[in-house]
Amino acid sequence: MLEHAFGRLCNVTASAPLLRSVPPDAEWFGERITELLAGLTTAFASTGELAGLSPQSVEIVVAEDVAAAVKSLATEVIGVESLQDFSLERVGGTVTGKTMFRDVAHEFPVVVLDAAVFRDESAICRVGEIQITAHELAHAFIGQLRAAGGEPMDPTSLPWEVSRWIARYVIEEYIADSIAESVLGRCGTVTQADGTTRPLACVDFAECAPYFVSAAQETLDNIAETIHDYRLGLIDLETMWLAVQPRTSQMLIALAHAQAEHDHVSGHPGPYATDGAAAPLDRAWRDVCACFSVPLFEGAERFVQAEQAALDRAGKAVLGLWRELGLTFRPEGAAFYISVAPPTH
Repeated sequence: MLEHAFGRLCNVTASAPLLRSVPPDAEWFGERITELLAGLTTAFASTGELAGLSPQSVEIVVAEDVAAAVKSLATEVIGVESLQDFSLERVGGTVTGKTMFRDVAHEFPVVVLDAAVFRDESAICRVGEIQITAHELAHAFIGQLRAAGGEPMDPTSLPWEVSRWIARYVIEEYIADSIAESVLGRCGTVTQADGTTRPLACVDFAECAPYFVSAAQETLDNIAETIHDYRLGLIDLETMWLAVQPRTSQMLIALAHAQAEHDHVSGHPGPYATDGAAAPLDRAWRDVCACFSVPLFEGAERFVQAEQAALDRAGKAVLGLWRELGLTFRPEGAAFYISVAPPTH
């Protein structure tokens, strides 16, 4: 049983979001979908007010081809990520949503959502559409909170800073998943076989944690093999390093999704996602897990201060993982030097 109850979430009157479909005026883009999206946007406006943020003007695009929709916005949004070659493929699954921003203050987010779950008539997809929308609106909220609290992080190629960027992506995905769980739990209930009810959860749409963990562990092996290929002379240093960075990021993001699902279902947060994994990944993940508790409602400056401290610790964990895989780094003028050795394990 699913009971939408956006009224319990909303304490402010938010400006109506700009809602559109791709292709334009699609037959499936009807009142049920627009009311759902408007309700969730209003809920997040209330969240932003609690955090002391200015109202956002949100644009939501529900697209049959997410990648094409994102690419079409590449020249209209800001950020360090190149969107011209945007791909849906990720470790453990595919992208179902993307949040971007038109302005430095992040008050004008653009959210692209996969139309597939909205078009599917099965009851379970009513859960999925709340999940993916809430997750992306959480990114919009976090982005604005970060922008209000301090100067943006600069794009960089330096490994000791790249590791902090990776940590930022990982921590933000965990927080966005946790917010989506909270929203789902307040939007509906599930009646269980024994007649009792519990709050709705992301696992009611899809239980993904085991798949994310398995994919992450396979990716660790792939990263180790890539480094080994360089040591054998099969690929050059730049090719190796350019492959290691995104694979590390996606591997740890997959673990963040698994960890968020586990923490919500079990009620006992802890480094579940690498139980039984290779020692280097397990050690790194335990340090990363200690960085997830970043305050969201103590002011933007406090959020940024806490996030930066978390990135320092989690970034060092990423560097430690690379070190155990055989990669160490040192400054070389304005650039850096990579030393490649056999893995420690």
